Amino acid sequence: GTIGTLGKLLYTVWTQKDFNYQAISSALLTSIYEYINKYKGNSCQYSFVQELKDTIAKEFSNCEFDLTKSIAKLGVSKHYLRHCFKEDVGVTPLEYLTDLRIQQAKCLLAQSSFLTVGEISLNCGFNDPYYFSRCFKKSTGVSPREYRNKIVRPNC
Repeated sequence: GTIGTLGKLLYTVWTQKDFNYQAISSALLTSIYEYINKYKGNSCQYSFVQELKDTIAKEFSNCEFDLTKSIAKLGVSKHYLRHCFKEDVGVTPLEYLTDLRIQQAKCLLAQSSFLTVGEISLNCGFNDPYYFSRCFKKSTGVSPREYRNKIVRPNC
C-alpha cells in the first residue's frame, strides 16, 4: 500500500515535470528505498544493531540525540557494537547517523527555499551550522548553498 502510493506520487511528479521535480523525485525514491529497507524484515545479523538503526531513524533530526547514550542502553560494549554495526550495515553508527542527516538536508535544500542553511542544519540534527556545512561538503562535494543553487537551477 505505502510503496504503491509513493510510486504513484513519484510517477505523477516525474510526468508533470513541475518546478524542482527532479529533487522531489529523488526524495521520493529515497523514501521508497528506506521504507523497503525498514520493512523487508530484520536483515541485521544482530538484533541490537537493528534496534540501534531504528533508534537512529527516529531520532536523527533531534539535535539533543546522543548516540553514545543510545549505544550504552543496548547493553553491549561500544567497540563490539561498532564492529557488529559495521559488519551488518557497512558503516559505523556515526557514519550512518551523519548520512541520514545529510540525506534529509538534501531534501530540505531542494524543497524549501525559504529555510536558511542554519535552520536546515538544526532541522537535520546539527547544532552547529559550520560543522553541518563541513559535513555536507565532505559528503556531497559542494556546500549547502551550492547544492541548493544547483538543484533549483539545474541548467546553470
